[in-house]
Amino acid sequence: MCNPNKINIETSLDKYREEIDLIDSQIINLFEQRIEVAVKVAEYKKENKMNILQGKREEEVIKKALSELKNMEYSEYAKELMNLLMNISKEVQKDKIK
Repeated sequence: MCNPNKINIETSLDKYREEIDLIDSQIINLFEQRIEVAVKVAEYKKENKMNILQGKREEEVIKKALSELKNMEYSEYAKELMNLLMNISKEVQKDKIK
């Protein structure tokens, strides 16, 4: 005989997983848009003989991202995410500037 509590738990877990899948899809779409803009930034920097590394800009991006955060308990994770995104963007820019 099936345990109704187990079915409820699995159903809830499936719903949470579906929610995460939708969010992941949005994140990937936004990530792709961000990379496309990073390519444009690379082209601009190349044309204007600018360095890829813009330390002040990176600080501004992190500060702005943290200001948008609703739950500050996640601030270290958000900072880590933004650093990762910026590192990826710098790699993309380096590849495009070569």
